[in-house]
Amino acid sequence: AVIGQVALCVVLLVAAGLLLRSVQHLRSLSPGFDPEGVVTAQVALRDARYEDADAVRGFFRRTLEAARSVPGVESAAVGLSLPFERGLNMPFQTPDSAEGEYQLTTLVYVTPQYFESLGIPLLRGRVIDERDRAETAPVMVVNRAFSERYLDEDAGIGAQIRVSDLEPAEVVGVVGDVQQRPGWGDGSVGPLAPMPTAYVPVDQLGGDFFGLVHTWFSPTWVVRSEQGAAAVTPSLQAAVAGVDPLLPLIRFRTMDEVRSESIGMQRVQATLLAVFSALALLLAAAGVYGVLANVVASRRRELGIRMALGATRTEAMSTVTRDGLRLIVVGLLIGIPAALLAATALRGAIFGVEPIDPPTLLAVSVLLLASGLAASVLPALKVARLDPAETLRDD
Repeated sequence: AVIGQVALCVVLLVAAGLLLRSVQHLRSLSPGFDPEGVVTAQVALRDARYEDADAVRGFFRRTLEAARSVPGVESAAVGLSLPFERGLNMPFQTPDSAEGEYQLTTLVYVTPQYFESLGIPLLRGRVIDERDRAETAPVMVVNRAFSERYLDEDAGIGAQIRVSDLEPAEVVGVVGDVQQRPGWGDGSVGPLAPMPTAYVPVDQLGGDFFGLVHTWFSPTWVVRSEQGAAAVTPSLQAAVAGVDPLLPLIRFRTMDEVRSESIGMQRVQATLLAVFSALALLLAAAGVYGVLANVVASRRRELGIRMALGATRTEAMSTVTRDGLRLIVVGLLIGIPAALLAATALRGAIFGVEPIDPPTLLAVSVLLLASGLAASVLPALKVARLDPAETLRDD
């Protein structure tokens, strides 16, 4: 029974170790932008007053002017979605697309200063700015993943892209990739990955588009400030409430909090499995202790005779300790193959680490051996306190 407990503990510990290493990998991914000093806030625009495109643009413009007037604010912008979040998936066609052939991209509408506020680097061309108005020719900025997958690198700037039923837009710039939650695919890329993304100016979209997307998405205000989130949040709330007190900014978050939420499910899974594996480890250690305590009680006379005949206390203690470690080793020999099978089944839930991960297996083996040694200490100490003469008289 104890060997079975140890084997089960091995399986749980290996699975927990792989999930924890996967979460660590996700947290270590380069975000692709500068999250330091960025505060975000959302507001739901499912409001009859903002069904018209001019009303939406005017609201964005006035709130951003108010936000930029707050002391310490360096830049402010609005975007349909943020890095680390799942964006709006839209079909599009390139000049090379066949009739009726569509590809998929993440579409994000943005106001000027969006890229500056997030610190997304410009690679080629230009970003969306104040010159991109409703009366000017439609433009678009794409990220590196979009350019590499769908466009000729040399001819990417200037390409005409038609997204759904929007007007064809000219690609005027290429920016760096940011980590996002994939909106399509088989899920093998993980919860965060650079996805092909197209950015379009808010001022070049119509009311029908806003009415559709605001049913499912709440736009996000992005503010870069030299102050902390706690210091700038009240000022931003007051500034925006002055524009429309019925639509206050809500859900203030830093980009670190946004990233943490994006891998929340993976973190919960890893934590739960770590708790279960810790309980299994305690049960296995208790089982080893119980077995060894019973061994000491049943072999008390034998151990006393050995010590009377010249065996040292250390030799007598090592006899008990070896029995405990033997249980752990046998459990490891049974549990590791089972853990490898379980790890293979977890392939779809781990990212950045292979199912057969030597560091995890080594750490689990060392932890179990150390636990077995610790569980053997108390029974071994009882042996050390044996008085051979008294033991022989008692029996």
